[in-house]
Amino acid sequence: MNKRIYCLEALVISISALGLLLINWRLSSGLLLGSIVGLFLFWQTAAFWNEVVDAKAATPSIGAGHFLKTYGMQGAALLIGALFPQWFNIFAIAFGLVSLKIVLFLYYLIPWKGGSK
Repeated sequence: MNKRIYCLEALVISISALGLLLINWRLSSGLLLGSIVGLFLFWQTAAFWNEVVDAKAATPSIGAGHFLKTYGMQGAALLIGALFPQWFNIFAIAFGLVSLKIVLFLYYLIPWKGGSK
């Protein structure tokens, strides 16, 4: 993935976390937890698809295991927010999980140098 996308994601999360820190620190910590898990899951998914493309064949059991693990990790992050509301906000975790996907969507949607043409 492009370094610009990682920098843009870091900028969005940093500004959002600092802004939410002024409102409530639990929102900020939830956003950071969700974005860290989201970045890890995106990196893991990219590595999985690179392996599938290199192998030129995907077996359904390997793909099912990968996606079960991915959804399990997302569920675990949300479960942490549900079990420890004194430290994390579950809605901020959910936004952190999808923040990279939003950044990717906007990065390729906006017509600019390096974006969509």
